[in-house]
Amino acid sequence: MPKRKYDSVNPLSNEVLTLENVWRHYRRWERRPGSLKEAFVRFVQRDGWVYEDFWALQGFSLTVQRGEVVGSVVPMGRARVRY
Repeated sequence: MPKRKYDSVNPLSNEVLTLENVWRHYRRWERRPGSLKEAFVRFVQRDGWVYEDFWALQGFSLTVQRGEVVGSVVPMGRARVRY
């Protein structure tokens, strides 16, 4: 039987998921363009791209043990499900 790609997981371990030192960065517009035309004009002029850096995660670590449930709380309308 050929070895599967994820057979490196230790079946005796209780750790199901481990994240270590995760960083996530976003850019938040201070003055968001109101239209495609305005965005294009700002791009050409190079003076209208005003944004601030926002770090959602800095050095985040998490370990989930077998049988634990993990959830997140986000503002209304911000939840996203990705598979």
